[in-house]
Amino acid sequence: MAALTQDQVRKVFSDTGPLQFALFEVLQISAGDTINLADLGFFRVAKTAAWMGATVMGVSQAAVTGGTTVTAPAAFNSDGVYLLVGGVAL
Repeated sequence: MAALTQDQVRKVFSDTGPLQFALFEVLQISAGDTINLADLGFFRVAKTAAWMGATVMGVSQAAVTGGTTVTAPAAFNSDGVYLLVGGVAL
C-alpha cells in the first residue's frame, strides 16, 4: 500500500465544463495504493471514478475518500490500469 506519485499517474485526456472528466493511465498499481488527485494537481473534488484494467480484466467503481483520494481495489497486483474521474478541476 503506497501513495502513488506523478511518475505513476499520467493524464491521458481531459475535458472542461462544470463537471470535468479526465482519463489517467496508472502504472504499477497494487491493492490499497492511493492517488491524491489534489496533491498531484488534477482535481479539487472527485465526484465519481472508475478503474478499467489494462493488464487485468475488469471494471470497478473507485472508492473516493476525503474528496480527492482514490484507493485501488483488491484485484490489482503491480498492474497497469486506466482511471476515469469526474469532478471539479483545480
